[in-house]
Amino acid sequence: MLDFVYKGNAYSLFYSKTNDEVPVVDIKGCQLENKNSFVRTRGLVLIAENAIWDEKGIIDRFFDSYLQHITDEKPITARQCIKLLPTIAKHKPELKKWMADALHVADLSCYKESMRPLVENDIENALAQIQE
Repeated sequence: MLDFVYKGNAYSLFYSKTNDEVPVVDIKGCQLENKNSFVRTRGLVLIAENAIWDEKGIIDRFFDSYLQHITDEKPITARQCIKLLPTIAKHKPELKKWMADALHVADLSCYKESMRPLVENDIENALAQIQE
C-alpha cells in the first residue's frame, strides 16, 4: 500500500507490498489549517490528486474544510483550490453539487481589485468543467 505521511516540511512516500497497493492520504498530514499558505496548497494538491483512490469516502467527510479554501486568505491558494475541484469532481461525482454550490456563493470581496477578476475567471472555468 502507498501511504503519504507528513514528516517535518515534506511528504514522504512509503511502499508496503503487503496490501493491494492503493495509495492512501493521511488527511491530518495534509495540514489544510497550517498558517503557511504553501503547506495548505500542497495539502490541497495531495488530496485532489489522490481522490481517485478514495474508495472509503475519506475526502467526503472533511470536504467542508477543503471548500473553505475557495476563499483562502491567500489568493494563490484559493486559485489552486478552485482549479483542483474538477480533478476531484472527475473521481467523486457525488461531490459536484457541493462544489458548485460553494463556488456560486463564494465571497470574493476579501481580494484586491486586481486579483478578483482572476479568481472569478477560475470559478467560471471550474464550474464549466465540473458540470461537463
